[in-house]
Amino acid sequence: MASTVRHAPSIALAVGPFDIYVDPFMHEVTHFCLPPLKDLLKVSVRHVHQMFEFFEETLSNRYPYPCYKQVFVDSTVTDVTAYASMSILSINLLHPAPIIDQVYITRRAMALAIAEQFFGCFISMQAWSDWWLTKGISGYLTGLYMKKCFGNNPYREWIQNLRLPRPVDSVGSGDDYYSFGSDRAA
Repeated sequence: MASTVRHAPSIALAVGPFDIYVDPFMHEVTHFCLPPLKDLLKVSVRHVHQMFEFFEETLSNRYPYPCYKQVFVDSTVTDVTAYASMSILSINLLHPAPIIDQVYITRRAMALAIAEQFFGCFISMQAWSDWWLTKGISGYLTGLYMKKCFGNNPYREWIQNLRLPRPVDSVGSGDDYYSFGSDRAA
């Protein structure tokens, strides 16, 4: 892949005593977490290669970067933040295999992070009013992936929740349904 210039807001750095887990299906994908969480990490990220396959097939376009890194850290502002070839995610998304309720939330968050990778390199914001474009496209793609994985009912519920009006006092508080990494408001 050719070297591409990135804007400063697209660059991230995570420093810590991380354990490294290379995805067994896609060696270009690497996951990082703190040492005591490695077993949870392996369970939580086992479907990431399927997300890449879905997005590449849906968009008829290869992933735009030579590698991808997912870093799970503590005390994040949001559950998912995407950068060029890297996403920083909350450790609250990691889960053991028996906890099936968390699977939907975690997969949706990781799918959103990967979907933002595809469009973050092609579309750059010139003003804050452009923010909706990358978020909207990546959110739509995430919804399509979730529909494929979990069926029509969760997809329809997600669409219905997007259409519900939000209370005025929650605008700008970060507790809206558009923060796809969590189910804080439904």
